Amino acid sequence: MALLGLIAGAGAVVALDQGAKLIIVRYLQDGAMSLGSLGRIQIVPNRIWLKQVHGSFTLANLWRCWAGSMIIVTLFSLFVPPSAPFGALLIGGSVSHLVETTYRGAIRDYVRLRFWPRFNLADVAILVGALGLAAATVQLFCQHIG
Repeated sequence: MALLGLIAGAGAVVALDQGAKLIIVRYLQDGAMSLGSLGRIQIVPNRIWLKQVHGSFTLANLWRCWAGSMIIVTLFSLFVPPSAPFGALLIGGSVSHLVETTYRGAIRDYVRLRFWPRFNLADVAILVGALGLAAATVQLFCQHIG
C-alpha cells in the first residue's frame, strides 16, 4: 500500500509539472505572463549539465544513475514511513526532469522571479523532497543514538 502511495505522489508531481508547461505553451500569448513586480511566467529551456560534459556520459548512463538513486530513495521511503511524501516529491520531480531530458534534450523552467533563479514545479518538488528526506534521516539517527 505504501508503494502505491509513493507511485501516486510521484505521478502527481510529474502530471502537475508537465501539465503546467503544456498550459503555458498552449494558452499564454507570447509565451509569457507577468507576475507584476515579482517577475513572470515564461517557458525557458535550459541545457542540462549532461549536455555540457564532454566525454562518454550518455543518456543511458543518466537513466542508470537515476534508477539506482530512485531504488535507494524508494527503499528508504518504504522503511521510514514518515519520509514517504518527501520520497514521492523527490522521485516525481526527478522523473519529470528525466522525461523532459530524454524527449526534449532540455529542461524547461517557467517561473522567473526577479530575486531568484528560474525554476519549475519539479525543481520545487526535488528541493522539498531532498530536505524532507534529510530531516527524516537526521530524526532517525537521533532516535537511534538517543
